[in-house]
Amino acid sequence: MAQLIGKAAMPAPRSKKAPTMFNGDEDAIAEFLEVYKHCADDAQLPKTEWVKFMFHYIDRSQCLTFEAFKGYANEDWDVFSVAIKEAFGGAFQTKQCTCATLDTFIHTSAAKVITLDTELRVYHRDFQGKAAYLINDKQPSEKEAAHYYWFGSHPSTQEQLERRLGIIKPDHPLDDPFTIADVYKAGCYIFNSNAFHRVLPSVLPTPSASIQSLGVAGDSQVIKKMVRLPS
Repeated sequence: MAQLIGKAAMPAPRSKKAPTMFNGDEDAIAEFLEVYKHCADDAQLPKTEWVKFMFHYIDRSQCLTFEAFKGYANEDWDVFSVAIKEAFGGAFQTKQCTCATLDTFIHTSAAKVITLDTELRVYHRDFQGKAAYLINDKQPSEKEAAHYYWFGSHPSTQEQLERRLGIIKPDHPLDDPFTIADVYKAGCYIFNSNAFHRVLPSVLPTPSASIQSLGVAGDSQVIKKMVRLPS
């Protein structure tokens, strides 16, 4: 089955993966925009459709307000998003992240098993967003940040990453953590949603049909064998 992209891949309003419906709360606008951008990126929604499609996640009481922003009429996302940030002012001031906050995030993330590249990208973006301020302030250092990044993944995910990195970085010293860029690149390869083994070719029958054609009924299989008895 081909992977859905564009509008068809966007989450339904009020669903678990969708942005929380925006009702005018200034404190919620920054997170709302960030989640919406992540959804649009993951769905490969053309940027020319970002402006109008965002209204699926905006409460009706706010529609007229957003329609008045620059960029709405000509569907220019870059202009439109700047107008939103100007209108909501202080909501977009830089929020500082502490090492304690990052530590909590790492422990929470490590409990989740990553199986798809979309899940990896969400983790990567969330980590970068929380760690960027600290890294720029040299606490933690880039090496320490790479260490945090590694332990933010589930142990089973770490095993898969280690096998892949052992192939592409065979001479990497084991007393140094792999860089964030190298780990992310390895993860994108491992969890690629378009990898051939994740998509059944349309010319092949479904697994259930293949089993029936081989004479297998459920978990049982009848095997006929000729036996020649001694005379």
